[in-house]
Amino acid sequence: MLANVTPAQMSGGPEWVQRWLTDFAPYSAQHLATLLIFGGAMAIGIAVGVRHRGTARERSWRVAWGVTALVTQAVELYWWCRPGQFDAETSLPLALCDLMAWVSSFWLLSREGTHTHRVLSAVMYFGGLCLSSQAFITPILKEGEGMETLRYWFFFVGHTHIVGAALYGLFVLRYRPDWRACRVAIFCGVGYVMAAITANHLIGGDANYGFLGKKEIQPAVVKLAGPYPWKVLWMSVAVTLIFVLATVPWIVVRRWKATTASGQMCQ
Repeated sequence: MLANVTPAQMSGGPEWVQRWLTDFAPYSAQHLATLLIFGGAMAIGIAVGVRHRGTARERSWRVAWGVTALVTQAVELYWWCRPGQFDAETSLPLALCDLMAWVSSFWLLSREGTHTHRVLSAVMYFGGLCLSSQAFITPILKEGEGMETLRYWFFFVGHTHIVGAALYGLFVLRYRPDWRACRVAIFCGVGYVMAAITANHLIGGDANYGFLGKKEIQPAVVKLAGPYPWKVLWMSVAVTLIFVLATVPWIVVRRWKATTASGQMCQ
């Protein structure tokens, strides 16, 4: 009988505490608290980086963060792929945010100035900040997946690594995307769409990696794209537009600075 008793019930705490532990409710006080907790973690990580910017300590801090993210992803991969838990339709790290969590690890560990770092920086900005951040607004958690479940922590810790690393690039390493980075992100996006569609087809069933499968249950934002296969087209168009719009402000600022500097030199 004790096996069926949850930690919340054993603690005998207030009803709202039990509800927070056993279930997640989007757009609730619990959701807000979650955003504050993980948003605060991101802010601390970035603040440490800003404080030590340009020093060996910053590099060490970034590597430590990258190793932590890498270990976290390895543990999560083992958890979902272990015997008795594995389900090809959901356990493989083929969802966009699953892949972005790995990318964030490798980006944090990469050295500035290298080709690999530049490519990963583009993927982090567009895929991590522009797309994966949506998970904090519309979390994909099933009923019963509250704070007492590993699924809750895997989900939010993973997305914290992704979005936090992308913001780290902007505020600490001062990454600024350009049209070349936008093209790299679009190229990688096309590759991911093709890979996800192929994986969903080969696995069959309700496989829905990248939300690009035939499964009808989708996040509210994805539902706007309509049914399969048309949603693949409209999602691709929407993402491309998002990437372009996310690039334009940086291009405008860069040109404005160049024009201002040119004007000052002519005076």
